[in-house]
Amino acid sequence: RPGPPPRKPVADQNKPQWAAKVPIERWQDIPAWARKHLTEEHCDPVAKAKCNKEELAYVERSLKDFCGGLECSKWSHRHDLEDEAKRIGAKRMDISPTARPWVETRVALLWGIACRLPERPKKTEL
Repeated sequence: RPGPPPRKPVADQNKPQWAAKVPIERWQDIPAWARKHLTEEHCDPVAKAKCNKEELAYVERSLKDFCGGLECSKWSHRHDLEDEAKRIGAKRMDISPTARPWVETRVALLWGIACRLPERPKKTEL
């Protein structure tokens, strides 16, 4: 039995300015509720602009945990950040509604960093 047809990328007119440089397929890998958060909220986790203290602390802790305290720049960092965003996002409906906004913010921040990191390099044949 064949699987579902491939998803067609749809342009998102509400993307933040930084997201214009993100490939549309990668932008659409982000869950819609997290994209909405990135679009409506003003924290840019890479530039660390317009973030409150709690968001900045979470971004710093995430960089330390998933990028070795360095600036995230490798595709392996992207993979780790995406996995953590998916793990936390999967639990968001299992927690109280009062705690859910912070979980959603954390997921959006992780996706906001991960979607700007490079793709896995293609293997070249010898």
